Amino acid sequence: RRILRHASMGTAPFEESQEVCSWELTVAIPFDLMGIETDQAAAERGETMPERIEANFYKCGDDTAHPHYLCWSPIALPRPDFHCPDYFGELRLK
Repeated sequence: RRILRHASMGTAPFEESQEVCSWELTVAIPFDLMGIETDQAAAERGETMPERIEANFYKCGDDTAHPHYLCWSPIALPRPDFHCPDYFGELRLK
């Protein structure tokens, strides 16, 4: 419930289209949900916000007329594992 999402195609379900289209998704994930503390206690321990973290983002279209999968950071494995840290990309937080 704390993860905010905005999809350029809206939130209402729609029929699958066979036409090529583009879309955007904006997501805001609170740092504490990722295990990054930003509170006063962290500051008192001398911890600072990281300047970078590693992650990957993926989309699965497995229940579509043309099953497809995509990810932000390429995964060079015979059978992609979207949770494999070896293939995470860098996110800069500055």
